[in-house]
Amino acid sequence: NYNNDVHIPNNVSNMPIISGTGFVTGFDMNNDGNINNLDETPGKAYCKTIEIENGGQLVIQVTNGAQLVIQD
Repeated sequence: NYNNDVHIPNNVSNMPIISGTGFVTGFDMNNDGNINNLDETPGKAYCKTIEIENGGQLVIQVTNGAQLVIQD
């Protein structure tokens, strides 16, 4: 969610994938103060910051409508 800092190390065996169909449920992902269907938008991932170490990977399947939203 918007309150989380994301760190992706270079030595993990399972790199994150933001797909066009997956979503998280039960959390205020968009930081609007409500947990509802707006937090369950398929293909959207939220974070406050993201750090990807040299050799780390993050896949965002934009051709399937996926997005990564980083709060300024």
